[in-house]
Amino acid sequence: MIPHLPTDYVEGYARARALDPDLADAYVEHTLVRDPLADAAMDSLWEFDQEKSSRLIRSAMEDDEEGLREAPEALREFFNSISHVPDFFDPEKTTAGTRAFYKYSDLFFVGLVLDSLVTGLSEGLGKAFYITGRTAGNLRRVKQNTRQLIEITLPGGLDRQGEGWKLTVRIRLIHSRVRRLLLESGEWDVK
Repeated sequence: MIPHLPTDYVEGYARARALDPDLADAYVEHTLVRDPLADAAMDSLWEFDQEKSSRLIRSAMEDDEEGLREAPEALREFFNSISHVPDFFDPEKTTAGTRAFYKYSDLFFVGLVLDSLVTGLSEGLGKAFYITGRTAGNLRRVKQNTRQLIEITLPGGLDRQGEGWKLTVRIRLIHSRVRRLLLESGEWDVK
């Protein structure tokens, strides 16, 4: 049994474990993954108003030391941890993925819309949108997700100053904020 299982998962998890315990455990474990550095960074910004938080995040995205003078240490630590390319990343190998994306981009977008929006929202993701006050099915989010998908596939998009990198980091930070809002809502309970 997985500790801290969201109540909404209990019934379906029990049915899935009866069929394939390893797959059920792996699925649920991946839905409960946390991001400690992003969570700490966002927690450190909680005391600031939205304008100042956004300004500090922009400064960190742009690697602007002057703008980061009053940034909390947790925000600096988060950006320091992600500012260097991991040794395993080989940008030359991403070319095949870029070509595949653009050759079959129509299928990628259909998959994004059908799987992420339709299936995801009908399976409980909609509850997270509702609890946090984010509207489910928001066209703006679809546009943002599409833009991120395109930007990460462009040559240089995942470089430290690339738009794909920045959008991906922004998504990590947004997910952190949503996790906090869910836990503080009192409506997202776990057993």
